[in-house]
Amino acid sequence: MELVYSVVGISKYEGVYFSYKNSDEEVECVGKDQDFIDILSSHFYKVCKEKVKGKPVKLTYFISQSIKERAEEELSKNIDKEDWHKVLIPSFGYDTFEEEIFKYEAHYPYLNLIFLLNILKDMLDNKESLKAVKVDISVGWNFYVSALIEALRTASVFWKLYNFTNTNMPKFSMIFSDPITTKLSEKKVEFFIYEEELKVKVWFDIPLKSIDKKNSENLQKADIDRNGIELLERAILTFNAIRQNAPLVIYTFGYDEGKKVDEFLKNYILEILEKYKPEKAYIGKGHYKMPSRETIETIKSVILTLALYRNIAYMLEKYKIPQEGRKWVDLEDLKRSFITEKGLYERYGLLANKIMLERDIENFEEKLKNMLKEGKEKNIEELETGRRTGCYVSKYDKRNFLAHSGFERKITMLKKQDGKLYIGYCDFKEGGKKIIEDFLK
Repeated sequence: MELVYSVVGISKYEGVYFSYKNSDEEVECVGKDQDFIDILSSHFYKVCKEKVKGKPVKLTYFISQSIKERAEEELSKNIDKEDWHKVLIPSFGYDTFEEEIFKYEAHYPYLNLIFLLNILKDMLDNKESLKAVKVDISVGWNFYVSALIEALRTASVFWKLYNFTNTNMPKFSMIFSDPITTKLSEKKVEFFIYEEELKVKVWFDIPLKSIDKKNSENLQKADIDRNGIELLERAILTFNAIRQNAPLVIYTFGYDEGKKVDEFLKNYILEILEKYKPEKAYIGKGHYKMPSRETIETIKSVILTLALYRNIAYMLEKYKIPQEGRKWVDLEDLKRSFITEKGLYERYGLLANKIMLERDIENFEEKLKNMLKEGKEKNIEELETGRRTGCYVSKYDKRNFLAHSGFERKITMLKKQDGKLYIGYCDFKEGGKKIIEDFLK
């Protein structure tokens, strides 16, 4: 499935001859065939791909609210209705109502958000068969085209985070035609359609770094309830445990099921789209009940953070890391999941973490294993010094925690059982989890 999007203006042309050629796919269509005479390059592209290559294309036209009736009438006159889908977008500039002049007050980030949410919705609806996402930038005022390109770029980042460990990615690109003038269109000149791939790079990171009082207020404005905030808190903790190289934190506190994150993310996109779509947010005489610029940035941060968390959750499940937190972990299981070839650290490109974790485990594994008696448990500091130490929040050493893969000497416990070495954190007093969350920020 290919997804193609275009902003619609009012055309001045009865019919235009287009020509499209893609050597990679051996596709070629020319406007001399009556079936390919069209008024929009995006529709010509759809007909070309479906007729010549038999590839399904979903074509969506974004129609400004101020020209809705005229645009729909013109499209329906020239293009079969089953060939395209329509989505309303907010309008800009002046209009009249009952001879009264008024101005549409939508802002650019709102327009960009509507583009983005519609593209993300379609991508998730077609994720199993998605091959390409393309925007036609030949039509529309500059700010519409600019917002559409920006939405495509963000959608590409989203998809790469959502499928971070999957190398088989759809193609994101822009399609556009030669500039069309009335005189040339009347002479039946063939206007070529070009395609330019939009390439973005992503890295293992999330935009939402922490949740404090201010963040919490912003999230509430972005329609994130208490359950959503708790989900994001676990997302941040899990991400930081991997990024900052403290995998035992994940085993101790658990994480969310990948399916749960997937469903929350899709429902959130749909809820925000339903709330702010122009036909619902419009309150008359050019005014929209639209989110603030800050709220829009928060919405995007939530979506991109959960996109990567979704991938992380599925990967943790794949490596059979238990979702529910637990006290003890078989050290061999931890090594197998994180530091073996094709382990989690390799899959996320965190090779330095892999080296450090392997070194820190080697430093205590054999030496301390032989010092432990069967069935006994002690923390690393007690085994190394012979002094009995307690598990006190006030005595945690952040530097030692970060420098040694999360194995802080006072709180990291070892236990020998059936000849195997198990590792875990000591029983936390109240506030222990908060201290670790602060360590990982």
